[in-house]
Amino acid sequence: MRKLLVAWVLAAAALLAPSAVRAQYQEVTPAVFTGPLSHPRYELGGFFVAMEGKFWRMNRNIGNQNIAFRGFLDLDGSIAGQGPSKFVGSNDVALSTQQLRGPGNYNPGYQTTIGYRFEDGLAVSVNWWRLNAIRYRANASLLSPNLNIGLGGADTFLTSPVSNFPIDFSGNAQNVVNGNPGATFGIWNAASYMEIEYLQKFDMFDIMARVPIWQTDTTRTYGKIGPRTYQFFDRFKWTTIDTDPLGNFTPDTTASYTNFVRNNLWGVNFGYGVEKYLGENPLGAFSASAELNGGVYANFVGAEASYDLGDGTVSRIRDRQILTIAPAADVDFRLWWYPWEGIQISVGYQFITVFNTVASRRPVDFNYGTLDPGYSAGQTRWMHGMNFGIAFVF
Repeated sequence: MRKLLVAWVLAAAALLAPSAVRAQYQEVTPAVFTGPLSHPRYELGGFFVAMEGKFWRMNRNIGNQNIAFRGFLDLDGSIAGQGPSKFVGSNDVALSTQQLRGPGNYNPGYQTTIGYRFEDGLAVSVNWWRLNAIRYRANASLLSPNLNIGLGGADTFLTSPVSNFPIDFSGNAQNVVNGNPGATFGIWNAASYMEIEYLQKFDMFDIMARVPIWQTDTTRTYGKIGPRTYQFFDRFKWTTIDTDPLGNFTPDTTASYTNFVRNNLWGVNFGYGVEKYLGENPLGAFSASAELNGGVYANFVGAEASYDLGDGTVSRIRDRQILTIAPAADVDFRLWWYPWEGIQISVGYQFITVFNTVASRRPVDFNYGTLDPGYSAGQTRWMHGMNFGIAFVF
């Protein structure tokens, strides 16, 4: 009886697992049909589907760049009487990309799999998984963390060194009660509110063949090969609101800056795995598996930076295309539970790392005229987390 149960566990595992080979040929004694999720001859092959929830965290390839400072630039000297183009205020850093860093958040995602196991043990599956978009935000407004408003309230204003922009981005004629109109020319000079946001997305798609290599009654090994694509999407966005002395603003006194980088990796994945049968109890049968995957990918990178007026009438856009070769590797550890014929449940931990990707570590080019932020190759991306899955055989 025990040998029959072991044989059932190994054969069922061959059909059900979305991320590890469970497709070795195993002779099974015909059984009575027990419902839509079973049939009497599993070793003949058939379709399987799997669904998986994920709870993962990604690193952020962004450096430290100062974005805004406390105070304003008195262009004609009419506000503070110190002469033209003098900075009024403490000039303390009010906003920087460092505020978007830190330990990071875990984010949910999901994976779907559909596949077919052939009689000779070969299994082919189509897999797609995605992590939900995750956002990190920071902002600066009228009061600094130390509640210091500066001499004459100068530190209630925010200024960034944006240059070479057209008159469409002039902002309000006055931000300060005293002084001449135009003394704080520019949306980014004497602004009242700024916000930065860093957004990340991730998708993976592959078509994988899982090939039996070797097996005993309690242990089996397998190989994997197939095309795979990774897509990493990063977007940095900076929004600025310029108000008049009464706090009013309109779409043409607001502006945004956006810089996004999309790494599209295309290549072939190779993998090797081993599964060990652990035993059974009244709840069902159990096994554990470990898997190592790796591949080399052509990374087609699309990048774009833009300045946009809030009313949508004026924008400045520049895009870039970059190509790198990006190796990748991942490890996957799982515990498997077979509570009933045709059903399999798994829980595990997985770590993925991709080398030589591209990121914009200092995302802002303050020169509107050139708009050429740096894009750095050689960036390592890693992500890890827990997987929770269930699979069915039909």
